[in-house]
Amino acid sequence: PAMDGSRGGSRAPAGGGGWQRLEATLKFLESSTSDRIDGLEGVRDALASCGSFPPPGLLRQRLLTAASTCATDPNSRVSLKWLQFLQETATANASDIDEELPGLIAACVEALGSSSSACRQTAVQVLCACGKAPDPGPQALLCGVTEGTRHATARVRAESCSAVLTVLDSAHFRTLGGDDQVIEEVVAPALLECLEDSTPTVVEAAEIAITSLRALHAQALATALEMVS
Repeated sequence: PAMDGSRGGSRAPAGGGGWQRLEATLKFLESSTSDRIDGLEGVRDALASCGSFPPPGLLRQRLLTAASTCATDPNSRVSLKWLQFLQETATANASDIDEELPGLIAACVEALGSSSSACRQTAVQVLCACGKAPDPGPQALLCGVTEGTRHATARVRAESCSAVLTVLDSAHFRTLGGDDQVIEEVVAPALLECLEDSTPTVVEAAEIAITSLRALHAQALATALEMVS
């Protein structure tokens, strides 16, 4: 299990200037799967020292890749803290993380399979925050979340059915037009497929999601039903 450095685990390197400290901490995280909470403290300290989010480039990519990896840690305590970091990051920097967005979305979908309800809820909150990213856009986010309905793990499939509706119903999507096409072509067909799932909890989640979709986007759902009939 991950160890907190205050209890005697090996600590993430501190180092000199802010960006150098961040790079040293990322190197630590990339080379070890232990002490990830200590690594998060190092990341926060380094970012606070820098006073800003990393500019576009390799350092930002490494930061979000490491954060996404740690967010799916099997230790739910570790996973939750990194998911909270991703939520803060996506909320404050959504317009700046477009290149890293696919990996971040995939990590959140994976976290939907956590046994911790807090982890699952925070993962959904991260996904909602990602909806503010202008590029590749909200439609790409919906496609990414919908991929979870085909995941090998039943819990991820069931939670993805719920998550895609939560994302659609978030404040950002309620004020955004033009979603009907991705609902017709991607979201609704995936939910309809889940009605045939071999796991009852997935079927139940899909039924609930389709009922909500009918209330929110009746025409898009009707078009999707015509396409599969």
